[in-house]
Amino acid sequence: LWFKCSFNFLNDLKHLQKLCLVDCEFIECQPIFKGANNQLMHLDLSGCHLKIDDETMLDDLKCLKYLNLNENMMTSSILPNLFKSLQQLETLKLCLFEVEQNMQLNQRSLIFLSNLNELHLANIQLDDNSSTFFSHMRSLQKLSIEYSKITPKAFESASNLRELRLTNVSGIKIDKSLFAKHPHLVLFDTSESEIYEEAARRGSVVYEVAGDAFHELKSLRTI
Repeated sequence: LWFKCSFNFLNDLKHLQKLCLVDCEFIECQPIFKGANNQLMHLDLSGCHLKIDDETMLDDLKCLKYLNLNENMMTSSILPNLFKSLQQLETLKLCLFEVEQNMQLNQRSLIFLSNLNELHLANIQLDDNSSTFFSHMRSLQKLSIEYSKITPKAFESASNLRELRLTNVSGIKIDKSLFAKHPHLVLFDTSESEIYEEAARRGSVVYEVAGDAFHELKSLRTI
């Protein structure tokens, strides 16, 4: 579907709270959020194939609680400023097409999103000093990471997680240190991920989990 908006598209809809423009390829919508009404709470732009390069694009959407930018493109250079006005945001889906090879994120990339409850990331790489990456997200309970390069240290500061999904993620060592700070975890999913406890043997990834890996997870219900 091809879709083009006029610049005052949202200004005429004073009470609009939910806007879904899913799979509107070649959409020219970035200007329509400038000066928009501040009632919008749910915005879904998934599948629009947008190249997001304007860090002020979302500045006027201060009441937004749900944002889905899946299957769009951006570079890490516009973060964290792209989200600086979204301090009420509770759900963010950022499973991007690759403009960079595994978009680099650091501790400040999502620094303004302190109220997130649910976060989905894909095609990212957390920098080596990522142990405090989630420390400001006190409310984060659901975390999903796909097609990414991360280390167990990345999760140390996400102490209130209840659901952790690692899909097509490489290089995660499963032992009790990974879960030591996640006593509330009830779901752990590593679908199609290269999980290893030791180095690869004979050129193959070792799928091995330490015997006491789940010792701390008293509340775990689903693996």
